[in-house]
Amino acid sequence: MKRVLSDMYFLGRKCIFCDKYGLYRLADKRVKCKHCNKKYRLQKLKDDMQILYYFYLEISARKTARELDFRYKPIHRKFMDFRKSIADYCNAEARRLNGEIEMDESYFGGKKKGKRGRGAKNKEIA
Repeated sequence: MKRVLSDMYFLGRKCIFCDKYGLYRLADKRVKCKHCNKKYRLQKLKDDMQILYYFYLEISARKTARELDFRYKPIHRKFMDFRKSIADYCNAEARRLNGEIEMDESYFGGKKKGKRGRGAKNKEIA
């Protein structure tokens, strides 16, 4: 009966890979998705979320490893994966600005005292 109840608990949860409902627990305490057949441990997912939280707080990998009582290398590898994901996302967003961009004319330089706008001294059109 306990096994059935725990399986019912996971039936309402979404898979982290395919985002569909239909998880069930395996005998070795892993969770498996009906749709994509991926298996993962909930404890590993919890640990990854803790590591991500420490990354968000900008705490070093060495201090994170000490705080969570993990080895340094896996934490460092995760931090590098997070950084790579952020860089990939930024590059994808920056591609939108590639190519020809239309801008109005602007004036740069000059001092704030005195006349402003088009007739001000030391201004250049850019």
